[in-house]
Amino acid sequence: MTDRKGPAMTGGGTGGPDRDDDVGRLIRLAGRRHTVAQERTARVRAVVQKEWLDGVRRRKRQRIIWGAAALAVAASVLLIVSLGGRANRNPSPSPDGILVVAVSEPAWAPVGTEREPGFEAPPLRAQVRLPFGSTVETGEGGGAALRLSAADSIRLDAASRLRVLDAGTLVLERGAVYVDSGGDSAEARSLTIRTPLGSVREIGTQYEVRLLEATVRIRVREGMVTLDDGSRVHEVDVARELVLDADGSMTTQEIPIHGPEWDWVGRVATLPNLDGASARTFLDHVARERGWRIKFADERTERAAARIRIGGSIDRLSLDHALDTVLPTCGMTYRIEDGTLIVSQAGGGT
Repeated sequence: MTDRKGPAMTGGGTGGPDRDDDVGRLIRLAGRRHTVAQERTARVRAVVQKEWLDGVRRRKRQRIIWGAAALAVAASVLLIVSLGGRANRNPSPSPDGILVVAVSEPAWAPVGTEREPGFEAPPLRAQVRLPFGSTVETGEGGGAALRLSAADSIRLDAASRLRVLDAGTLVLERGAVYVDSGGDSAEARSLTIRTPLGSVREIGTQYEVRLLEATVRIRVREGMVTLDDGSRVHEVDVARELVLDADGSMTTQEIPIHGPEWDWVGRVATLPNLDGASARTFLDHVARERGWRIKFADERTERAAARIRIGGSIDRLSLDHALDTVLPTCGMTYRIEDGTLIVSQAGGGT
């Protein structure tokens, strides 16, 4: 027999007093069992959940196409392209108020006692409704998009102040306002914008009014507007700019209807509810916002744009990413040349 060192073992695999003492001694030597930290458990669960979600996405990838830009700015937006369907009507704001559609901070709506010492106006938020008579103000780098009716889209540039008296009257106190009153929409109405140098009235639909130092500048993108300075009515036609000084002197010139001069307008723009609308309707809207013309590479692409319908919510997409998000789901590509949006079918060339 070999002389063993260590705990004695009894035959037959049964435990006796000596075996129990040895087991207890081993347990005591090992110390208390460490518990798994809650943070580590949460990380493990997160990894497992991610792997499961990734598997689900891989299985769906054959029938869902994601716009690359949407992954960066609107990952929650899912687009499904179908044939047929009808577009939903966009909700209208209250007939006795203003709907705040979108906001680029800083922006606020000062009320009542804003001139009192220490007053801080609350920040403006999207989807808030304001009563007529409200003032909307934006700081440096800010902006706001408002809606007075289903047709009236109003954008406020940075460092601007606008008072909305009623459904047809705006008072521009500082900065710049852009108005799109709906083109050929049956709900389009004429607005009047009051400035310190006169009142601007539209005979058309897309234009900008900007207050500069001792001057007012008007730029027209579509239609025509008039400026009544109290002694004379000046007409400003499409693709024209008028600058009126406080001393009554006036200059006019031709301007482009697209390009960097209008970029601020798109910065605070949002897409309407186009669920069920055709790809052509979507393209028309984006082109109108940007001042572009539309050209299709061929008749087949134009017919496809009229036939393909957009399903899903895209109203949270910005204009900057709309084309890159929506057109791939329609099997289309695009390029922009000299103010023209050229649309082609993917893989079909131009």
